[in-house]
Amino acid sequence: MEALGRLTGGVAHDFNNLLTVVLGNATALRVSAEAHGDGHAVRRAEMIERAAERGGRLAGQLLAFSRKQMLRPETISVYDVISSTHELLAQAAGETMQVVLHTEQGLWNCYVDPGQLEAAILNLVLNARDAMPVGGNITISCSNARVRSHWTGASARARGHYVRIDVNDTGTGIAPELLEKVFEPFFTTKPVGKGSGLGLAQVHGFAGQSGGWVELDSMVGRGTTVSLFLPRAKGRDSDPPPQAEGAAPGGNNQTVLVVEPDADLRTTTCETLTRSGYRTLAAANASGALAHLVSEERIRVLLTEADLPGGVSGIALARSARQVRPNLRVLVTSGKQNDAPAEARQASLGGDKHFEFLMKPYRVSDLVRVVGAVLTRDAISVETEELLAEARANASLVAPSEAAASGYASSGADLLRPAGVRHNAIRLGVMPFRTIGSTRANAFSLGLAEEITTAFSRFRSITCVATASVAALANEPPGQTERWRQLDLDVLMQGSFRQKGNEIRIVLRLLNMRGSGEITWGRRFDGLMPDLPNLQDRIASETASQVASELLVWEGQRAAARPQVNPTAYDLMLRAIPAIYCLDEASFLEARLLLEQSLALDPSCAACHSWLAHWYLLSIGQWAETDRAQATQRADQLSQRAVILDPGDARGFTVAGHVRGYLHKDAEAAVCLHERAIALNPNLAMAWCYSGLAHSYLGEHAEAIRHIQHAQQLSPHDPHGFFFDMALAIPLVATGQYEAAARMGRRALGLHPGLSSTYRILLSALGHLGASQEAADVRKGLLALEPHFSVRKAVARSALLRPEDLNSYAEGLRLAGVPE
Repeated sequence: MEALGRLTGGVAHDFNNLLTVVLGNATALRVSAEAHGDGHAVRRAEMIERAAERGGRLAGQLLAFSRKQMLRPETISVYDVISSTHELLAQAAGETMQVVLHTEQGLWNCYVDPGQLEAAILNLVLNARDAMPVGGNITISCSNARVRSHWTGASARARGHYVRIDVNDTGTGIAPELLEKVFEPFFTTKPVGKGSGLGLAQVHGFAGQSGGWVELDSMVGRGTTVSLFLPRAKGRDSDPPPQAEGAAPGGNNQTVLVVEPDADLRTTTCETLTRSGYRTLAAANASGALAHLVSEERIRVLLTEADLPGGVSGIALARSARQVRPNLRVLVTSGKQNDAPAEARQASLGGDKHFEFLMKPYRVSDLVRVVGAVLTRDAISVETEELLAEARANASLVAPSEAAASGYASSGADLLRPAGVRHNAIRLGVMPFRTIGSTRANAFSLGLAEEITTAFSRFRSITCVATASVAALANEPPGQTERWRQLDLDVLMQGSFRQKGNEIRIVLRLLNMRGSGEITWGRRFDGLMPDLPNLQDRIASETASQVASELLVWEGQRAAARPQVNPTAYDLMLRAIPAIYCLDEASFLEARLLLEQSLALDPSCAACHSWLAHWYLLSIGQWAETDRAQATQRADQLSQRAVILDPGDARGFTVAGHVRGYLHKDAEAAVCLHERAIALNPNLAMAWCYSGLAHSYLGEHAEAIRHIQHAQQLSPHDPHGFFFDMALAIPLVATGQYEAAARMGRRALGLHPGLSSTYRILLSALGHLGASQEAADVRKGLLALEPHFSVRKAVARSALLRPEDLNSYAEGLRLAGVPE
């Protein structure tokens, strides 16, 4: 029975998705036919609607049996509910039957879904009717039951207080050998066409999902009694009557974010809402949804499927969405639900009235009505919401001293941290630059320091100390006074600004504050005074991009050199980062182990989830994981979890985007995620590179080249530099620029000879160039990494979507001597 429950629940869920598409499009056809006065088409569309609704009822019975239906429990009087449907039950039983209802005095209330209770009683009455072909009596009795024993077995029966409902008939009874089968779905003794075999299965599932059970007693020739045991309501007053929910007259162009993995259903839902006056945004998974949620879009309603791919449920997405936008309305849809009742799931989001469920399949009118109702419940205006958001943002910008005076609580790291206390980010300060030859440049020097600090602050791996706090120590030797020790810096950026006439020179240096103050990085920028504003922007973006990525590697090398006594989750993650870049198998596998250990210590670390997803990306591309499907699923789960944990982290979004584009071959979704990453941090070179690859997968090679070259410009000495060169070779080959592609491939191999992707694209370029001798050497290196590499495997694994791009890539490999 348990296995059947899982099977039927899964089938019903997929079936409901299909039915929702059918219902939505049938309604659209009917509305169009009515507008054109085509009565014949209207009738056909109505037939489709009725058939889909019958299918929905069938799926509902399957869900009831599998205990995955949506329940809306209330504190009710069972007798009141059944007596209110007495006339309906009598009509269903027929003229030759007598339906009698009894109850004992002082009947307890119980906490169940009244609609599903009515359906269960109706199913039992119909079964009783069919057992009495010549007529008879159906007696429904309600009583209190105290269960003192605790039975276990096919169905657990916990001791406690229950309301018992007996439905008794005087019919033919059930043979003993059939009693064990009567609750199985589709089991029936009735003739073909006379019963679905789902009536008792629905009763069985409803009772179990409500916390009770069902018993059956039958004797051939004497009749049958089916007993429902439903739990007594514990300390609950009667629920208040539901308030009327009127749909808004129209969407008024308000924005609904639709998150649905089924492409057809996503399209149908968006079209339905658009016709009703709403503006829609769409996403297929949680990471795509969060890209919209953290944007500037004025989203009022999140409409999400409960079961999303990637290990992040619709409930988890809704919870995170409400953290980003506290006044967001949430509507969760599903063709199946977990065993927890709706009340418990609603409580998981704070139990507020701006949260609703809608079961599939639903009619267009139901969808529009519920969206409108969710919006009109004590709705506040978008302008008010933005004002509140602005107030929260202003509160977060209050300086520590002002916060203490005004009562604001600091939610981030303190600017002054006691020396010696470790933190989970690299701590950096920027000293206003020393000016030489011009006192008028002092203001620019301070402004540039602020710009660089702001650029660094976009990186989640770096904590920036306020420029004013660093500037206050300008006359003290770095790191040698108590005030410097209070700042607790890992690195300090300082430099000089020199002006001679119209020419300027800016020199930057990065000092290691954990060592002896040695210079670990330096760069010089030359320019002219009229171009100073543009130069300032360029210095800030390029400096932050270059230094941020290298800092992580340096910190990782330092962490690996420290004695490994009780390492923190952050230390373990840092140690893994340089190991990832080694790409030799032993170090690479060690990196995964370190990241898994880090996650075990701190499951809430978004950066660690992102780095481990990055590890899987490289692993699949490098060694063609034996179980690619499982590795892809793991990368998907990790990347989406990273975005959920920190929706402001640009790196999390771009890794999630590359998972979509490279592993799932969904380049359009990938582009959206990369665009969000770039909006969050335009200095993140990796986001520009991954974005370029996604554009190349789509065949937009000019845009791809521009993006990847920008990544190279932002961070010419990036630890990912070899990857940037390899990536640039892909659109170059696709556009026939084989010599340039070969140069990129050779340079990438020179920087890192361990990346198999470099060998593949270089081989294609060399094949087109006819460089057979060089191709033979490169082919030998590739086969050392991938002994079974072939053209067919290369094409199957490639994320390129256009046939002409795949053909060009494959032809180059053939010309380079790669076996078919």
